[in-house]
Amino acid sequence: MAWKYEEASHTLHIFDTEVITNRESVGYLESLFDDDNQQPKNREELIKLVLHSGIQEIAPCVFAECDKLRSVLLPGSIERVGEDAFNGCINLEEISLPDSLTRVESGTFSGCWNLQQIHIPKSIRIIASNAFAECYSLKRVSGCEGLEVIEAGAFYDCDSLKDIQLPSTLRRIASYAFGRCESLRAIVLPEGIQEIESDAFADIEHSLTVYVRSEKAFHIGENAFPEQVSLVVLDRETFQKAWPSYADRIKQGKS
Repeated sequence: MAWKYEEASHTLHIFDTEVITNRESVGYLESLFDDDNQQPKNREELIKLVLHSGIQEIAPCVFAECDKLRSVLLPGSIERVGEDAFNGCINLEEISLPDSLTRVESGTFSGCWNLQQIHIPKSIRIIASNAFAECYSLKRVSGCEGLEVIEAGAFYDCDSLKDIQLPSTLRRIASYAFGRCESLRAIVLPEGIQEIESDAFADIEHSLTVYVRSEKAFHIGENAFPEQVSLVVLDRETFQKAWPSYADRIKQGKS
C-alpha cells in the first residue's frame, strides 16, 4: 500500500492496494501523524480523502470519527465499504457512491451530521441497518432504482429528510428504518412492496401521508405507521379489511 499526504490541503491519497485492512495499514495513525514526518498529530486534520483506482475494499471503522473530513472520492473499483467505515465523520459533506457497490453496510455513514444529500446508484440492493442514522442534515436521497431492502434504522433520526423516491424493486422496509424522520411529510410505497415491519415509521409526531401503489394488501407489523398517518390506497375496502387498526385512516385515491 502507498499513500501520500498533502499538508497544504489536508488531503490523503491512497493507492497501490486492493484492500484497506485497518487504520494502521494506512499509516496515518502511526507515521502520517508522527512528529518526525512533520505531519498533523491527529486524524482530525484530515479534510479530503482520495482513494485511487484498484482499491476494492475498505475494512470496517477505518475512517470513523475523522472529525474534519469533508470530502471523500471513491474509485469505480470499490466493491465494499465496511461497517462504520465513516461513522461519526460529523463534517462530511460530499461523497459519491460508485455503481460497483451492491450494498451500503451497517453504520457506514451513521452520525455524518453535515451530509445533506446522497445518490444511491442502481447497483445497490440493500441499505443495511443504521447506514445513515443520525445524519441530521440529510434532506434528499436520490437514485435507489435497484433497491430491494431498507434495513432496521437505516435512516433513523434523519430529521431533515424530506425527499426519497422508493423504487418498484423495493420489497421490505424494516423496523425504525424511517423512525424520527420529522421532516418527512409524504412517501410513496411502490407496487412491489411486500412488507413494512413494526415501527418502520415510528416516533414521527406530525401528520404523514403514505401513498400505497400496490393493488394488494401486504404485511405490516404492529405500529408500522405513526398515529397521525393518512393512508391513500387504490382499493379502500381491501386495505381496511387487511389493516383493521388503520381502517379509519385509509382513504381511496391515487398517488
